Amino acid sequence: KTSGGKTYATGFVSGINEQNESEFAVMADRFKVFSPDGTESSVFVVDTQTKKVYLLGDLIADGTITAEKLATDAIKSRNYNNNAGSFLDLANGQFKLGGALNPSLEWDGSQLKLRGAIVQSQSGAEFRVPVWRGAYNASTTYYMGDVVSYGGSSWIFKYTTPQSGRTPAQGTYWDLYGAKGADGAKGDKGDKGDKGDKGDKGDPGANAPLIKLSGATQIISVSSSGAVTPSSPFTVTGTAVNTSINSWTYSVNGGSFTSSLPTGVTRSGNTVTINPSTSTFKTLTIKAADATVSDSFTIARAVDGAQGPKGDTGPKGSTGAAGADAYTVLLTNESHTFAGSTGAALAGSTTTQVIAYKGASAITPSAISVGAKPTGMTSSVSGTTITFTVSSSMTSPSGTIPITITVDGKTFTRNFSYAIAFKGSTGAKGDKGDKGDKGDKGADGKGIVSSEVRYQLHTSGTTAPTGTWLTSPPSPVKGRYLWTRTVTTYTDSSSVTTYSVSYYPTDGQKGADGKGISSTKIEYAISTSGTSAPSSGWSTSVPSPVKGRYLWTRTTITYTDGTSSTAYSTSYYATDGQKGDKGDKGDKGDKGDKGDKGDTGAKGDPGPGIVFRGDFSSDTYYFNNATRRDVVRYNGTYYIFKGTDNTRGAWTSSNWENFGATFDSVATKLLLTEDAAITKTLNVGQGGTSRAGVSGEGDYRFWAGDESPADAPFSVDEDGNAIVNSMRAINKDKPGDWIKIDAGRLDIYKDGK
Repeated sequence: KTSGGKTYATGFVSGINEQNESEFAVMADRFKVFSPDGTESSVFVVDTQTKKVYLLGDLIADGTITAEKLATDAIKSRNYNNNAGSFLDLANGQFKLGGALNPSLEWDGSQLKLRGAIVQSQSGAEFRVPVWRGAYNASTTYYMGDVVSYGGSSWIFKYTTPQSGRTPAQGTYWDLYGAKGADGAKGDKGDKGDKGDKGDKGDPGANAPLIKLSGATQIISVSSSGAVTPSSPFTVTGTAVNTSINSWTYSVNGGSFTSSLPTGVTRSGNTVTINPSTSTFKTLTIKAADATVSDSFTIARAVDGAQGPKGDTGPKGSTGAAGADAYTVLLTNESHTFAGSTGAALAGSTTTQVIAYKGASAITPSAISVGAKPTGMTSSVSGTTITFTVSSSMTSPSGTIPITITVDGKTFTRNFSYAIAFKGSTGAKGDKGDKGDKGDKGADGKGIVSSEVRYQLHTSGTTAPTGTWLTSPPSPVKGRYLWTRTVTTYTDSSSVTTYSVSYYPTDGQKGADGKGISSTKIEYAISTSGTSAPSSGWSTSVPSPVKGRYLWTRTTITYTDGTSSTAYSTSYYATDGQKGDKGDKGDKGDKGDKGDKGDTGAKGDPGPGIVFRGDFSSDTYYFNNATRRDVVRYNGTYYIFKGTDNTRGAWTSSNWENFGATFDSVATKLLLTEDAAITKTLNVGQGGTSRAGVSGEGDYRFWAGDESPADAPFSVDEDGNAIVNSMRAINKDKPGDWIKIDAGRLDIYKDGK
C-alpha cells in the first residue's frame, strides 16, 4: 500500500534457512496475538518500531530468561504462600524469602530482618546471630541466640528448645556473654542542669484514721443481796473517724481475744450491748479495730461476798488472825492513739495514772517502772502519773508497753497500748501532661491536732457529770465514780468526746468468821516444762531468768486450823521471737474478815467445835458430840456430820446435813471486799512511825506516824479537822512549790526557795 508517497507492506513466510533450521517470519510494524474469545485486548505484542515486546499476563518459564533489560513491578515464585516461596516487590523496593508471614530474610524498605540466622567462622563453627531481648523476665520465652541483661552482666541463651523461667546462670541454658565490669573512675562533675519544670500539685493526703470506744460504765457491782448495778443493759459505742471498724473481738476473764459474743452480750453495728443481769464474766475486754488502729474497753464485775447464816451463840473464842486484803491495780488510761504523718508520729504526749487499792483502801505504789518502748518514745513517772512523749522519730505503728507496779512488796504488771494514726502518703507523681485549666482547690486533709484528758468524781456511773473537769485525777471517794473525759480535736476544728468510768466501792457487809492464815511461803524454781511443776530446785530467792525456760512460783499457805494449800504459777522467758499471747488474769481472791465477838448469853453447856476434815473418805472416823462436830467436802459441797459419833463407812445422806458455807471463800491468803464495815478501830503497821490507824470511836478518826493518835504528826478528829504537828505538802505538777509545817512554824516555798 502506498500512502503519502510512502509504501507500506506486510506478510509472513515459513521455510528452511541456510543453516537448515525451520523458520516462521512475519514482516510488520507491530505483531499481535489476540484471544479467540473475540476480545480486542491482545495477549502478546511485538513492536518492531520501538523494539519492545508486550505481554499481558504471566510469563512462565522452566528454563533461563536472558535479557539485557526486564521491566516489571514484581517477581514471585510459583509456590509463594504464607510459609514458603519468595517475593520480589520491585515497585516498592521490598522482598521476602521464605514465605509471607515469617520469612527467613525480609527487607521492608527500611530494615533487613534475619530469622534463625546462623553465622559460621573460618573454623567451621556455627552459631545463631545474637538478638538483644533487654532485661531478663521469668515469664518471657527465650530462643537460642537471645541475649539478656541480668545481675549487671549479659547472658546468651544456648538451648535449642525455647524455654521460660530459666534464671541466667552458667550451665545448660545460658552462657555468660559479657561479664559486669568493674566500676570506672569517678568522672568530672557535670555542669549544672537547667531548672526543671515545677511538678503538678499532688493529691491531698488521706485523712488520719482513729477508732475510739466509749461506754456508760466500766464497773458492774453486785451486792451481797444479789442486787446488780446498773440493773438495765448499757452500751459500749465504737466511733470511727476516717476509717471503718471491720473487726470486733472479745476477751473474757483475761483470755484470748475471739469473735464469739460472750453470754449476755450482743452487738448491732458499732454498738455493743451488755446485760448486767444475764452476763457471767468477771472481766470483759472489747476490742474494735481496722487494719492499722484499734481501741479497747474493759468492764469488770465487783461482787460482794454473800453473808453466811448466823450461828448459835457459843463461848467467846480467841482472837482470830486478821485476813489479808486483796490488791487491785488499775490504769486510768489503757491505750492511746498518737497523731501521725505519712510515716511517723507527730510530736505529742499522753498520760495515765496508776490507781491501787488494798481491800477497799486506796494506797500509793512504792515503785513504778516502764518497760521497753519503741524508738522515738520516752516516758517519765511523777508520783502515780506516767507521761508518754513521742517525737517524729517514732515509726512503730502499734504495740504494748509493760508497766511494772510494786505495792507493799508485791509486783503487778499492766500493759499500755499505743498506735499511730498515720496520714495517707502522697501519690507518686505522674507524667507531665499538657497544661490544663486551673483546678478547684482540693479539700484540706483532716488530722488530729490535740487530745485532752480530764477527770471528775460523780455519784452516777451512767450520766456524765456537768461540774468542773480536772487535769489530774482526784483522790478516790468511796461510793463515787471516777469519770475520764478524752476530747480529740481535728485540723478542721471538729472534735470527738469519749468517756470512761471506774467505781470506788463503799465498805461491804461483814462476813462470817473466816479461817485465818498463819504463814505464807513463796519459792521459785527454773524448769524446761511449762505444764509439770518441778520436783526439786526450789529456792526462796528469785533465780536469774534463762531464755527458753519457765520460772515456776510455788505459794504454800498454812491456815490457822493446821491445813494448807499450795498454788503454782509459771512465766516463760522467751527466746528471741514473736511476742506471746497475754496470759489470763487471775481470779479475785475471797476476803475473810475477822469474826465478830459473840453476844453474852446465858451460861450453858459448851457448844461443839467445828473441825474441817477435807474431802470425805469412807475410811475416816467422824465425830458428832458435845465438844466436836466434823465438816467434810463431798462432790464440791460442804456437809456437817450428824450421825453416830466416832463412826465410819460409805456415804449416807441421812448422816450429813448441808453446812451452808464455802470454805474456799474464807480460807485464802487474799481477802477481797467491797462495802466492808469496821465498827471500832483498824490498826495498820508494826508500830512506831510506821503505824497508822482508822477508828469509828473516840476523838480521832484517822492518824499516821505513831501508835497514839494524840502523838501522831498527822491526824483527823471526829469533826473533820486536820491536826498537823509536822507536814510537807508538795505541788504534784510543780515539785519546787511546797508548804512545810514543823514545830509550830509555817514555811512556804516557791521554786525551791
